[in-house]
Amino acid sequence: MLYTTVPFVKAQLGITDTDNDDLIALAIGAASREIDRWTGTTFYPVFEARTFMAPADGVLWVDRFTDPTGLIVATGTGGTYTTVVAAGQYVLWPLNAASRGLAYDRISFAVRPVPGAWAYPTVQITANWGYATTPADVEAAARIMAAALFRRKDSPEGETGAMDAAGADLHLGTVRLGPATLTGHDHDVTRLLAHYIEFGIA
Repeated sequence: MLYTTVPFVKAQLGITDTDNDDLIALAIGAASREIDRWTGTTFYPVFEARTFMAPADGVLWVDRFTDPTGLIVATGTGGTYTTVVAAGQYVLWPLNAASRGLAYDRISFAVRPVPGAWAYPTVQITANWGYATTPADVEAAARIMAAALFRRKDSPEGETGAMDAAGADLHLGTVRLGPATLTGHDHDVTRLLAHYIEFGIA
């Protein structure tokens, strides 16, 4: 799943011909997967079963998802999850996530699943993990990152010439590209994606 398109990145770069469409498409793919790795989630749905440790306080932190359709919560031991928890026995958090444009990241249980079982995963959640649709800020970040990755073809050694706003060479020598430029994680990308980053999900 790609988070932006070749025409959008070409508009970002001011390119009108089709000579580099393949390179731009490659940059889009790389930027999209980097966003997945950096944020710890996907911005398209992945329907599958995932396992988690039973929570000590009845609140289970899970990978993010926005579409609860087909959600199945089951418990068990020894890698077998045969006890399906009824929908009325748990609550998805945060409340009102859908209307606020947020993803669910917690499940609060009325009764702690599999009390005392801590040595291995004891809760299996089947869900549409990730985001049902790509948010606008993720698309914008992917566009910026893909454009930066494409421009790297003009600075294969990590150096670029100084140019004015119109793209004319200022003849000021070369400028070493820093890590933020090389990865596309400039201030705008960081600001757009920072609130999607996940921590400590099994």
